[in-house]
Amino acid sequence: MSRLWNWYKLFANKDFKAERDYLNRKLKAQFKSADVFAAKTLITLGESEVESGQVTVKNNQTREEVQVSLDAINQNFSEIFEKN
Repeated sequence: MSRLWNWYKLFANKDFKAERDYLNRKLKAQFKSADVFAAKTLITLGESEVESGQVTVKNNQTREEVQVSLDAINQNFSEIFEKN
């Protein structure tokens, strides 16, 4: 869990708002909350994404999704989000 927490902190410290679900809700409910908050970009980050080193970055307005490595996000965070 500590690697997951480190990535969460990285996102939160990059001048982007990072939300974490503490209620153990299903993903569908979390995506609905993101819509309510008018989130522009979504990253689903869990243990499997940390293990694989890949995350899906989703533009919440166009619904376009791209697979991006965690290393690429770490190195070019703003650039990746501007493209989406």
